[in-house]
Amino acid sequence: KMKKIILSCKKIHKKINRQVSKELGFKEGMVFAGRPASTVLKEMGFSVSKIRKYLDRFGELETAAKPKIFPDVNRILRFLKKNGILTVMVTNRPTTKDYFKALKSAGLKIEVMDLYVNCDIFPHKTKTPKNHFSSKYPKPDPKIIFPIIKKLKKLNNFPASVLMVGDHR
Repeated sequence: KMKKIILSCKKIHKKINRQVSKELGFKEGMVFAGRPASTVLKEMGFSVSKIRKYLDRFGELETAAKPKIFPDVNRILRFLKKNGILTVMVTNRPTTKDYFKALKSAGLKIEVMDLYVNCDIFPHKTKTPKNHFSSKYPKPDPKIIFPIIKKLKKLNNFPASVLMVGDHR
């Protein structure tokens, strides 16, 4: 059973969540279960300001924890690109400066990815790569890919030509 396809960070995320929740006075042991933290916190009634504080602090601590990519991820991505296979990362993580910083410091060659789609229910004012798109819909909602659907429809035999590899059932 695969837990993460790119970053090895499950334990790090649990620890960071506990620390940030404690720092900000959130309910201890809060679980997001694969849903975006911003969505869960919004549903719990937290203000946009408090949610952004959570996300910013989480990003700072994640970058400081120095998660690493799994072996051969960059090699596989380069192989796919060389063979004309479009690669897209779709994540419930928000678009923050620390998100891209964490990916780079983990060793991911983000320039090898063709497209990124992040879930941003509260869009951040963060400079992003040209291949980045923002969606207001979280996974597993299929509408998360709406920002890139025109690009996907250009693929031969769409949608049968698309393979999604996830990190949750």
